[in-house]
Amino acid sequence: MRALWSSLCDLGRLTGSQRRLWLPFLITATLEIFLLVLVWLAPHAPFSSVLAPPIRFFFSDRVLHYPLHLWFMYFVMKHTNAAAAILVGAFMSGLACAMVAQARQNKPISLRTALISGHVHYGRLTLIWGSTWLIAKGLIKLFMLVAPKVPASFWMAVALSIVLQSLLVYAIPAAVFEQRTWWRALLRSVKESLRHPVSTVLIVTLPSALV
Repeated sequence: MRALWSSLCDLGRLTGSQRRLWLPFLITATLEIFLLVLVWLAPHAPFSSVLAPPIRFFFSDRVLHYPLHLWFMYFVMKHTNAAAAILVGAFMSGLACAMVAQARQNKPISLRTALISGHVHYGRLTLIWGSTWLIAKGLIKLFMLVAPKVPASFWMAVALSIVLQSLLVYAIPAAVFEQRTWWRALLRSVKESLRHPVSTVLIVTLPSALV
């Protein structure tokens, strides 16, 4: 617990004193907001001529009109995070890791330097994120299909989600710091999680509890 508390304090000091570390996460959040705004504007001229046809093709014309448009916004919000993560989120997480490494080495924190360093590979990190998302989504859906329809099943699904996150949380750092391929990074993450199970689960549970 002392090591966990020390890590959290160190994280607070680092993110509080190094504002540039927020840049990758702000970029990802901006993309999420941008995607939501596009969907919101889709039924309205002049944007409807460009944005409405693909939505109409995949989801029918009904979702562009009230009240189904409100449901569609909720549906899109559930998937916007995944879309943003696939487009830039995983890559930005890797850049954040590289920027933390700069701070640890007492170098100036620079998003540009992290971009051109060659340590962060877009395709590799996107594969890692996509693989972890598919594994987690598939296992949780399978669990919900076979689990009894009782309130406890929901909390068991939450616990399963936390366990899966804990096992795969080190994959992106492994790909950035150790330059491992996407599948070796996943294996490295599982091994590292099993080496430090309690601290890893606690660190993952804190943000998950807020969600």
